Amino acid sequence: MGNMINPNTDKQGPIRVTEDDKHFVVEIHPNDRDRAKMISGRQWDGKRIAWVYEKAPETYDALVAEFKRDADTFEIRRPKTKRPPDIKAASLEEDDEDFEWPALDELGEGQSRLRVELAEIRTTLNIFGEAFADQERQLESISASQKQLSESIGQAGQRESLAVPEPIEVLPEDLDLENQAHLQLIERALIGVAYLASEKHPSFIDWVMGHRPLGRPSKFVTDAHEILKEQLEKHVGDVDASARFVELINRVQDENLIYCERGDPVQVFPMLRALNAIRNRFAHPRGNFGYAEQLNRSITYLMYLSLVWPKIMIDQDTDD
Repeated sequence: MGNMINPNTDKQGPIRVTEDDKHFVVEIHPNDRDRAKMISGRQWDGKRIAWVYEKAPETYDALVAEFKRDADTFEIRRPKTKRPPDIKAASLEEDDEDFEWPALDELGEGQSRLRVELAEIRTTLNIFGEAFADQERQLESISASQKQLSESIGQAGQRESLAVPEPIEVLPEDLDLENQAHLQLIERALIGVAYLASEKHPSFIDWVMGHRPLGRPSKFVTDAHEILKEQLEKHVGDVDASARFVELINRVQDENLIYCERGDPVQVFPMLRALNAIRNRFAHPRGNFGYAEQLNRSITYLMYLSLVWPKIMIDQDTDD
């Protein structure tokens, strides 16, 4: 893919070009994303909402040519050239006088970074546990409120002068999935869990709240799949409009277009394939595809969707 200079400086928003230990990072408005995509080696990092590139001299040159003249922030340095594989490093015995041992504070910094990375992984692994614990605390609070309400109503029956408080909405002891009020309560709780799993991604909750994963499972799955397909097409770029969902997954994976941290428990591509299988079950039902199975698959789709959403979304605003 070429690294041509783009003469168009009529940018749609601020451009920030920075770096971390391993990558160059480009934050740019979605309407200007083609400028970032034309540089070889790009990956989309949904967590940072930025394009990332492994550090290399040729990538540095391409970023300078494309962005330095109009970037609001341009803070990167040329990386050191790697030693060719056929040239061995001098041994310690041959050049021990010039060898510099790493300073103790440098070793400490490395250990600190490792601790931070491990903490981030633990946080990700705990996301579902925290979500369910949150829901449990909410249910305990609701139960306490319900008990307090019952006591208040009992007291009101003894004292006619005391007004009966308005009933509050609580989860009933026995849930009836055919009862719309019960179904909406369950749906709201599941959306709350999914929102936490999406790392509280604003566009995720904005989109899901306009749909009914349990009330209209088939429409929810179909509409969500279209959103995912549109985003995968934007990652790939030059794609045939007739390309199937699984073909888009394969291209994005083969071309390494989505940034995934090592050890990330969210396995984007297997999850996308699972989502596609669920969508196909709705689109081409075979045999008995009853209401209970539809709810089951829609809930699974919702939870997987919440995990992959922040990884692949280029557009931060989605239409209903």
